[in-house]
Amino acid sequence: MENIIDLILNEFDIANYHLLKNKQGEFLLANEANSDFWMILTDYDVAVDKQQELFEHYRQEMKEYPAAEKNTSVLILKCIPQFNDDIKAWAVETENDKYYFKKYVLLYTQEDWKFLNNEILVEPKKRISDYLIDSSVFGNLKNEISDGPYTLLYGIAHKLPFLLLEMEKSKIELSYPTNWAAYENKETNEWVDGIPDDDNERGNYLDGLLNSINHEQD
Repeated sequence: MENIIDLILNEFDIANYHLLKNKQGEFLLANEANSDFWMILTDYDVAVDKQQELFEHYRQEMKEYPAAEKNTSVLILKCIPQFNDDIKAWAVETENDKYYFKKYVLLYTQEDWKFLNNEILVEPKKRISDYLIDSSVFGNLKNEISDGPYTLLYGIAHKLPFLLLEMEKSKIELSYPTNWAAYENKETNEWVDGIPDDDNERGNYLDGLLNSINHEQD
């Protein structure tokens, strides 16, 4: 993929979302039933007046989609020079903000994206969900000392709830029960099997995984 937005858009396409608008690098997608919507931005201002301005503009543009006003999530793909406490605090503040939209923040550095794209996602036919259930990839995540390319990969799954469902499908499609029973796959198998059925619990589940191994892309 040329950039991270291409990767994200491809995953939405796999999940049967379609692109409604692409304006100056801002993307708007909807599911097949036009009942669930996602806005993708590169930054976000949590000031209430700025959010209200964005919401009013969005509501006017989406008049033909009655469900959009109450069923739109915002994914903020923010490229940063490096991780620090201030940027992490901003991400937490933004995601915890309850006004107007449900917000998901994915922080990444250009260095981590390049490594993820060029060194990890190297098989064109594999989806992100396939990599997420790969035991060697999972092992590298656990061995990563701090926020890095493997944390970014699992962070993408955390911010896109439908990817956790795709992981379960990938396990069924790509693996035989005997392979998944092997000792080297035990930890990966256990955490994939533990993915909750409830939509609201899936994000917390992956959040707990990342925090348990001292990563903070949450």
